[in-house]
Amino acid sequence: KEVAYQKVNPTKYVVSFTTKTPNTALIFSSRFDKGWSLESFEKKHVFINGFANGWIIDKPGTYSLMLKYKPQQVFQLGGFVSLFSVLAGIIYLVISAIKERGKVQ
Repeated sequence: KEVAYQKVNPTKYVVSFTTKTPNTALIFSSRFDKGWSLESFEKKHVFINGFANGWIIDKPGTYSLMLKYKPQQVFQLGGFVSLFSVLAGIIYLVISAIKERGKVQ
């Protein structure tokens, strides 16, 4: 079996492989974390070799799948919400300052 992968970023990979036997283990040699998810095989995520992430590929075939670290999506959403909040606060302060200038004159 040959496995090819393309690192999109530290939390996302495109993994391509072919398996000819059922119940084959695909091993991602990083410290196990339940946040890793292999597209279409989320429920078959297992702890392998005492430290690694693995997925049981139950059907033979050729696959090209996305491997993602799901907590990263929550982190990114939090960043967008924070940025939006800061921008909304700045806009509010600018509008308030403009209104106050108008009242003074």
